[in-house]
Amino acid sequence: MSTSMPPALELKDVHTSEVGERFSLTLHPGEMALIQAEELASLSRFTELCLGLLPITGGEVRVFGRDWRALRPEEVRRQRARIGATFLHGGWPPHLTVAESIMLPALEHRISDEEPLRERASDLCRRFGLPGMPLQPPEHLSPAELAAAACARALLMRPDLLILERPLLGGLVDELRLPLLDAIAAAYPIACVWLTSSLSRWTDQAVPDAHRYRLSQQGLMQVRGFSA
Repeated sequence: MSTSMPPALELKDVHTSEVGERFSLTLHPGEMALIQAEELASLSRFTELCLGLLPITGGEVRVFGRDWRALRPEEVRRQRARIGATFLHGGWPPHLTVAESIMLPALEHRISDEEPLRERASDLCRRFGLPGMPLQPPEHLSPAELAAAACARALLMRPDLLILERPLLGGLVDELRLPLLDAIAAAYPIACVWLTSSLSRWTDQAVPDAHRYRLSQQGLMQVRGFSA
């Protein structure tokens, strides 16, 4: 963890319009937070909160030291270019091929020339078990293939913050577990929020140094003294 850099993500006594919800979290570069919730909708709402998309009634949500509410539109765009994410409901536009969807965010943010991006995207897809970037529309791929493609898309822009919404589909694609952990380790000092509905993932001994939280109707509660 670098002490000279601001937290990658900071929720400072945040509360929302939902009764009783309170959120406090500080995640520095190189750290991981494993967050478990039984309700899938809670995972998506938490991602929206971190991305500055969920209205709050108090506190601050900061990314890389900046309060979302204080940013101009062009600054919001730059900050979101530093965040990679997988989404609970996929986020695959039906009118695009999966390869196009993987490439589009990076091309929009002008991260690099297209050919190096395409090579990196193909390499990431292979790392997660695909033969390369899928050229089919999303409805032609299995859930496991889409989950692998989502991991590649999330990491393509070399983000500083990674938000993973149930990336293993509740254990249905557990073959992605080790490649994903390896990719996160290789991207150090990336900060990572791993959201899961699975208690087995939350107690995963492969990530013993992660901060562990439970997400409920009361908000976010850190579990201290956890032993994997």
